[in-house]
Amino acid sequence: MNRSPSFDAQAAAFDRRAGLPAGSQRRIAQAIQQAAGRLPLVELGAGTGSLGSRLVGALAPYVGCDLSLAMLASFRRRSRAPLVLADGEAPWPFAASTVGTVFASRSLHLMRRRALVPEILRVLGPRPGCALLVGRVVRSQGSPIARLRRRMHGSLRHLGLEPRAPKAHLAAVLKQCCDSGARVIEPSVAAAWTSRGTAAEALAAWRSKNGLAGRAITPEQQRQVLAEVETWAAAEWPSLEAEMEWQTEYILQGAAWP
Repeated sequence: MNRSPSFDAQAAAFDRRAGLPAGSQRRIAQAIQQAAGRLPLVELGAGTGSLGSRLVGALAPYVGCDLSLAMLASFRRRSRAPLVLADGEAPWPFAASTVGTVFASRSLHLMRRRALVPEILRVLGPRPGCALLVGRVVRSQGSPIARLRRRMHGSLRHLGLEPRAPKAHLAAVLKQCCDSGARVIEPSVAAAWTSRGTAAEALAAWRSKNGLAGRAITPEQQRQVLAEVETWAAAEWPSLEAEMEWQTEYILQGAAWP
């Protein structure tokens, strides 16, 4: 069973809290289409469909998968795309060698490799022209939101709770793909934009989540961590309500079988 925090409670506010800008969604979808070609594409962790709804009817037949019914319901309000309730850590509802591209946006790190990679390889074949595409959001390291997140991670570690490590997880997944004959698709910037927000908004968004840093934790642990982060932020900036801005990029990378 997937040990990540549930996204059901986040569905209603997810786009407002963590959504991608509309212009960036278009550019990212175009980059995915160029990399995916005409083979069937399955999106893991399709969420509310901000990207998936733009892939429906494009070059590749599209199917969106998610473990959250609430997220899929939000997607359904956006598009009549083929959607499947599925756990990325359980056998996927696709026959072997029937998928051309597996795509995951900001979700791959939530799934354990020992369950994930065998399913990727099974549904892809892998065959020539197949690919794994992974999208992730990267904020400038000195940005306020990145500093807040690092402090939150430090507070989690102080409680003996290790945050997920998306970059290391992705590197290990790509290595296993390359061991099966794939070549690495080097990271490229699919879209870039200026983000704006306040420390208070970031803290409120984290409080609304069921878990932190990709980990399911107790409500008391979550309150303790965020109280410490808020105390630190109040000493770091003149006001938690002051608007700040930072640069954000959407990076697309992966592995392809020649």
